[in-house]
Amino acid sequence: MTRIVKVLSMAAFLTVIGAGVRAFAGSNETITPTGVGCFESGTCYISLSVPLQQSIAPCTNPFQIRIVSNMQPGTDGMYKTALAAFLAGKSLLVNPSGSCDGPFPRLAYLQIQP
Repeated sequence: MTRIVKVLSMAAFLTVIGAGVRAFAGSNETITPTGVGCFESGTCYISLSVPLQQSIAPCTNPFQIRIVSNMQPGTDGMYKTALAAFLAGKSLLVNPSGSCDGPFPRLAYLQIQP
């Protein structure tokens, strides 16, 4: 009985994870960072020479994506991932969060592309 519960729990977990990945998949975009940096406030950014192609409304500046800390787990890793991609000359698969930091879109997801 316990084994069946564990299998069903794992199946439910994988279903939730799969739903999360599909949620990001609709608005992912590949970008090439031209700069990466941070402000004293903890907010970091990825600069772009080519604007984001997807709609980022209500944000008005598509030439920079913000990684806003606010003590969120994962933002430090996002910055390190963006920096590694920039230093290696790699592209990033990104997903803006749908919210803004001033005129700039905030980042919800990123992945280094091969």
